[in-house]
Amino acid sequence: MMNSSGFQLSKLIILVHYERRNQSDQRGNHMSAIGWIFIVLAFGLVLGSLFMLRDSASKFRISDKKMKKIQQRKAEVEAEESAEDREN
Repeated sequence: MMNSSGFQLSKLIILVHYERRNQSDQRGNHMSAIGWIFIVLAFGLVLGSLFMLRDSASKFRISDKKMKKIQQRKAEVEAEESAEDREN
């Protein structure tokens, strides 16, 4: 059997445990500062990469020779498609 002082000690431990639990519940579930820092960094990385992608897209240069080939092939494909449309 547990003596009176042991019982009182275990009762005190249980009370302290529940008191701490209640205090944490009263504070609410707030995100820590490090959590917010990670969210801001992730958001910044995504935005930064999108801006870099946008800036690098305009730097793509095509030589005149390749551009003429592209336009010629485009005209051929459009002619083929219009011929198919007329057949249907």
